[in-house]
Amino acid sequence: MDTELLRPGEDYRALAKRPTYVIMFCAFDYYDQGAARYEFGNVNLFDRRQEMGDGRKIVVFNSKAKHFEHASEIRTFLDFMEKRPNTEDSFINDVQTTIELVKGNKERKWAYVKFEADLQYRLNQSREQGIQQGEKQGQAKSATGIIKFLSAQGQSAQEIVTNLAQMLNISPEQAQRYYEQTMAHA
Repeated sequence: MDTELLRPGEDYRALAKRPTYVIMFCAFDYYDQGAARYEFGNVNLFDRRQEMGDGRKIVVFNSKAKHFEHASEIRTFLDFMEKRPNTEDSFINDVQTTIELVKGNKERKWAYVKFEADLQYRLNQSREQGIQQGEKQGQAKSATGIIKFLSAQGQSAQEIVTNLAQMLNISPEQAQRYYEQTMAHA
């Protein structure tokens, strides 16, 4: 994100004049420390007193917070996220009014519904890909264990491949690939 702020050939230190912020509002405590605000910047991992100096910050707000010492100015909004609106706060009243306007605008509402549906579809796709990848990794791990066990039992390469294909319900070619991979790393 910040590299787009630089013109070709411009010195990296120019970023300090144009600080960038990534701000996330979470309805959960990602860092599990009870803080309402977590703020990160780029520091030297060997000497944390030395900053990179590019002005980048990542701020994570946690609506489930127990400690608000670094976020007292935004507490009413975090409370609002938790469905505890402070009706005395003009900003919160403005936010509620805007939400009601958006909900009342059918075009925006459908755009939001479409956005939610698209997001859910992408999440499901990612989840399915993860499951498939996990299944493949699990199958490979099982194959390795079976191959090592059958090899220790004195079975020939052909017997191992045949038995592996039957046990895992895979093709003989896939069983052969598993066998070759396992034996190459043995």
